[in-house]
Amino acid sequence: MFINTSDKSERCFCYFFLTQKGFAVFSENGLTLAEYKNLKRKKLKNKGLPHDFYRPVRCGLLHNVETRNGWKISRNGDLFNKTSKIINANKFMDNLIDVMKIFREQLVISDFDNDQIWTTFKARVDYLLNNC
Repeated sequence: MFINTSDKSERCFCYFFLTQKGFAVFSENGLTLAEYKNLKRKKLKNKGLPHDFYRPVRCGLLHNVETRNGWKISRNGDLFNKTSKIINANKFMDNLIDVMKIFREQLVISDFDNDQIWTTFKARVDYLLNNC
């Protein structure tokens, strides 16, 4: 089954960067949290660093195993060097692991039948199991 995710995946990445402390550096000049949450507004296009990251890095790595537009991946230095557009893969992965640990902790302490985190999680897993 094909699902059209046009303009949704990029917004999801940008929202993630904005809402996760370890990735805040990648949300610079992007949409605000209020803009993401205001569903009544016409769909806003992403902007700033989150938009600049999405196609050259996310799509480049996922689809072509390469970065584009001057972005580079390294294994040392700061998480992100804005001037040289270098991402430290080790720190990026460490931050991602931290996010996943926090998510797991939230699942453990939440009510399986009543909390939004579980409702969303179960719906996503159910969708994947029934449509793949």
